[in-house]
Amino acid sequence: KSYVTPVLLEVTRVVLSIFSLLYIATGAIYAAEHDVNPQFPDFFTALYFGLTTLTTVGFGDITPITWEGRFVVAASILAGVAVFPY
Repeated sequence: KSYVTPVLLEVTRVVLSIFSLLYIATGAIYAAEHDVNPQFPDFFTALYFGLTTLTTVGFGDITPITWEGRFVVAASILAGVAVFPY
């Protein structure tokens, strides 16, 4: 008998997708902004920003200033809207 149900597989896929998107978005925004933007002093701050961006909360306390950072934010918002409802 298999203990892996289709629902468990779906939940696992969604959770792994969310964590993957969060990690990729955090790394990308940190790489794009940390040299020129003092609002991104460390990876944890970028992680906080990535989480608020992916969940489309967007408090506005941290903002990207480079075009690369803005592109990462736009892609993160689209990915968050596409993945989080599932």
